[in-house]
Amino acid sequence: MPSGTFTADWTSTNMWLDRLRKVTGHDELDASAWFSRMRSDTRTVEDEIAFERWLAQDPAHEQEYLDLLGLWGELEGFQYSTEVVNARRAANSDSQRTANDMRVFARLAGSRRAFAGGVAFALIAIVLAFGSFGFYSDTTYKTMVGDRRTVQLSDGSEVVLNTDTLLRVAYRPWLREVTLERGQAYFKVAHAVVRPFEVQAGTSRVRALGTAFDVQMLEDSVKVTLVEGHVAVSDAAPMGVELNPGQAVSAQASGLTSVQTASLPKATAWLQGRLVFEDERLADAVAEINRYSPVRLVILDDALANVRINGVFRAGRAESFVDALKASFDIETQHTADGALVLRRGEREVPQSPDVH
Repeated sequence: MPSGTFTADWTSTNMWLDRLRKVTGHDELDASAWFSRMRSDTRTVEDEIAFERWLAQDPAHEQEYLDLLGLWGELEGFQYSTEVVNARRAANSDSQRTANDMRVFARLAGSRRAFAGGVAFALIAIVLAFGSFGFYSDTTYKTMVGDRRTVQLSDGSEVVLNTDTLLRVAYRPWLREVTLERGQAYFKVAHAVVRPFEVQAGTSRVRALGTAFDVQMLEDSVKVTLVEGHVAVSDAAPMGVELNPGQAVSAQASGLTSVQTASLPKATAWLQGRLVFEDERLADAVAEINRYSPVRLVILDDALANVRINGVFRAGRAESFVDALKASFDIETQHTADGALVLRRGEREVPQSPDVH
């Protein structure tokens, strides 16, 4: 096959088009047709590739699709109205579906706000032809302490949840929205021209089209690190910042910090189950270790807490971390009744910034 050509198995698409023609009388694949097809559970990879080609054919195609998304947004609050509920009940019989589609449209045609001309007619007919107004997806994902989980979303995006993370995914026809309730997640976003991908974490919002980035919710801030692509980060203030690969920004109570250069190997080491410390305070390193382990480490000595260390450790192995500390420092440990492990400084002088392994 010559390079650059495109072929697809259109069996499922042709079946869908035949049904669409019966309901709407349209032969061409217009914005309304693509709107319905791309939100069908039976869409194929070939359909998605063909949809991207259709968008690229003409700038007007994208605008038509965006206009339809705007109309659908008005329908969101309308879908549970008495008229629509009754209409959907009336359309339950497949044998009467085509006739019912026309009756439903007649009942609803009086609403100027929800339906505007022929596009609205096509939208209602297509939606009823596929059985409901429910092109929505709401899912919750979470991990326990020490766990890591990879999730494939319905649009092809991938999310890796770090330890003790709670994530809510809400997909709409006009937006892919994810809310990070707690923890940390790495997002590899599938490109979509007309449906951006947004992550809400606290008061911070990250907006992307096709990119890879890390979002971590800390005790008093949210940190966003861009690995590839392009994202815009905003908070409660009207002005946001745009990141380039290798950059990071934090959102605090006072607003967004200045953009910083990030160490990508360090920022993404957790994806391989590793924790990297580079001239870190021992207290900060212990706080990070505690995120992954049921054994809680506690430092009761300020001088020990402020010691700086370097090292690479396996996540979830607090005892191994303590053993490495003991090999470099004069540290005493004691188990408490509640299962914590207390670290205290011994008599020997503690060196600064040692390499701990």
